[in-house]
Amino acid sequence: MRPSRLKFAIAASLFVVIVVEFGFWFVSQISEAPQIPIAKAAIEMPSPSAALDPTIYPIPFCELMKSPERYNRKLIRTRAIFDNGEDWSSLKHDDCPAGNGRVGVIGAVEPNDQLIEANSTSRIRSVLDRLISENWEGPFEVDADMVGRFYVQPNGSYQFAILYEFDARATRRQW
Repeated sequence: MRPSRLKFAIAASLFVVIVVEFGFWFVSQISEAPQIPIAKAAIEMPSPSAALDPTIYPIPFCELMKSPERYNRKLIRTRAIFDNGEDWSSLKHDDCPAGNGRVGVIGAVEPNDQLIEANSTSRIRSVLDRLISENWEGPFEVDADMVGRFYVQPNGSYQFAILYEFDARATRRQW
């Protein structure tokens, strides 16, 4: 037998022995009756009835910002400016007082809302695509009438899941 084959045979047999020994050691470390610590946690789930309210509340955007808790998880119809940057999107309105009203834009959260969003055509997206094709410099603003679900977050921020929008047009402002 050649010396290289002999070295390979010894190395292979040592490898097998080491892997088998490691396997036995690893399995012996597993407890027969593991004790999983009991964790006390409270998961706060919003009421399903709040999400199932089919009423669409027509609210001016600034009014929504004045009393956001009142409209938490409600379907809202409002007119706002969709402000789109490279890695963010938000809603605002020029008539609102300064510092009162930037709302983050998110995708639909509720299952029924996801169906509505999936079956609607984004008019805001078509305006943004047109502006991009015309070589406008971003961020872009689109003024639109929209329906969506409004959320007040525990940290005090606001989010709006746009489900349907219509009458969208570019503000033609650039920043």
